[in-house]
This record gives sequence, structure tokens and C-alpha cells, in this order.
Amino acid sequence: MGRDPEARIELPVAVSAHVRHAVSDADVVILDLRANRYSILDGSARCIWEAAQRLARWDALVDALVDEFDVEAGRAAADAAAFLDDCRRRGWIGQGAEPRRPVRSTSTRPRATGAWIWLLRTYVELRARGLWATYRHLASFGVPERIGDGGGLLGRALRAFSRAENAFHVRRAPDDCLLRSFALAFFLRSSGLRAVHCIGVSRYPFAAHAWVEVDGRPIGESFDPSDHVLLSRLD
Repeated sequence: MGRDPEARIELPVAVSAHVRHAVSDADVVILDLRANRYSILDGSARCIWEAAQRLARWDALVDALVDEFDVEAGRAAADAAAFLDDCRRRGWIGQGAEPRRPVRSTSTRPRATGAWIWLLRTYVELRARGLWATYRHLASFGVPERIGDGGGLLGRALRAFSRAENAFHVRRAPDDCLLRSFALAFFLRSSGLRAVHCIGVSRYPFAAHAWVEVDGRPIGESFDPSDHVLLSRLD
């Protein structure tokens, strides 16, 4: 294995800004926003992933693996070093947090034309720049400072978005939850509503979904969010 793992990887590890992770049915689900890819960690991989984030010493991490899987210390240290080296190569650890810009407070009247433009802009951005760039765009866009739905603003905005969706014709658009959820979040925030973008997974069978919440409830969705483990919440 070459040099000691302690010389290669410093504990506790920091999860990279473009990585989201959560426990689902005893496994760790990882969403790499930059690669637009899900990964499942089970067994020793899950144990190393979780221990490496909370422990500051390699001997403590090795002891945790020895206790959990009844293996020799040398084998545990080698497995941990190999796994964390792989995590680093994938860019899952050690790349710091993404800075957030100041919150925007401006808003515009919700119109179907504006919603259609957000659908188009989001479609182009997802295809040309990818999920991570679109995610960072929404994070930098921020949310309005005020909270509430005075005068039925949410209802008007959703009716405008529905009309825009009916006039927006691209392949898979009605079934593309990423396109719909990001465009809806952009549009609602630009209309003055505190829209929260969420990504969650269910494990058996594996399924991922992205949706938007306002005041803690999903908007325009027929599913129950409690069926999904939340991976990402952008508010």
C-alpha cells in the first residue's frame, strides 16, 4: 500500500460540496451532483464512510472496523485506506464547501411567459452545463426575504407554470423531474415565494425524485415525501 494511510488521508474527512448522502434502509446513498450519478455504500464501505467523518484518528477508525467485522487490524487499515483513496479520486471528499451568495429580494409578477422562459433556460442549462452548475445557480439565486402567500400568489404562479408546461414541448419534458423542479423553483423564487428544492430516494426498488416545497408541502406532486429519504434540500 505504500505510505501509511495516515500520511495520505487526514481524518476526519470533509465531504465535498457537490456530494449529498443519506442513510436509506441500512445503506448509504450518495448523489454526486457534479457527475449526476447515484452510488450505494453497504457493509464495510458504509462503516468506513461514516466513521471517517466522525473520527479524528486512524487507530479509532481501524478499531471500529475490527469490532464491526471481526477482521485483522492490518486488513482493516488497508481496506479503509483503499476505500478513502477511491473516494478522493472520485472527488467525494476533500473539496470544501460551496459559498452562497447574498439572498435576492426582488420579485416579478407570475406570468405564463415568464414560466416558459424559466423552463427553456433550465432545459438549456441542464443540457449544456449539467446538474451541478444548475444546482449552484439556484443556490446563488437565493430566496425572497419575505414569507407568505398574500393575495393567492402561489395559486397564480402555479396556474401560470401549468400553462407554460402545456406549451413547452421537448422530449421527456413532462417526465423530467429535474427540469420541472428546477424550473419551478426558479420561477416561484422569481415570483416572490420561498421555494425549496428537494431531491430524495427510495431504496427498494431504487427510485430518485426531485420536487419543490413551499411552506413545507410538495407543490404539484401526487406522491408522499415520507416514502423518500431526503438527500438534498436547497432552501
